[in-house]
Amino acid sequence: MKKFFLIILTLVLAIIVVAVGLQMFGIINVKKVAINQVKKIPVAKKIIASQEVQKELENKLKQKEKKVDNLTQKNEELKSKLKAKDSKLNNKQQKVEKLENKLADLKAEQKNREARIKKLIDMYQTMEPAKVAQVITELKDNLAIEILKELDSEHAGEVLSQLSSKKAAKYSVILSSES
Repeated sequence: MKKFFLIILTLVLAIIVVAVGLQMFGIINVKKVAINQVKKIPVAKKIIASQEVQKELENKLKQKEKKVDNLTQKNEELKSKLKAKDSKLNNKQQKVEKLENKLADLKAEQKNREARIKKLIDMYQTMEPAKVAQVITELKDNLAIEILKELDSEHAGEVLSQLSSKKAAKYSVILSSES
């Protein structure tokens, strides 16, 4: 029995040496042949198949991980862009608020000015036309015109008659073009 095992052992070693030699000289791919032969064994076939499936799954997993990394990077870029746009939007909203506040202040100032002019007009309405004419000649033209527009037409006419002919003509032209 010992001789039988020695013979088999010698044959196996000889086969291995021949296979290694063939592999080294590039005549045969021992690994490929061995895998093909092992695939013929049912149990080994399942193991090799599961290893191949596992390699495929690992490759797919690597591809998915790359996609996830790319999407994560794109997501971060988009977040950064969104943050910049939000910042610009906030700046513009602050500018709009400042302009709205400024507009409200200007409207309040205009309303206050109109109230003061109305009060002046009410005072001038009660004054004699000659005295109003003396005061109006000392005012800026735009304020004088505004007062004359708001006075009763009869009273404004009497005031214009008290002004110098040059000023009366000037104010009349302006008043007629604005009406």
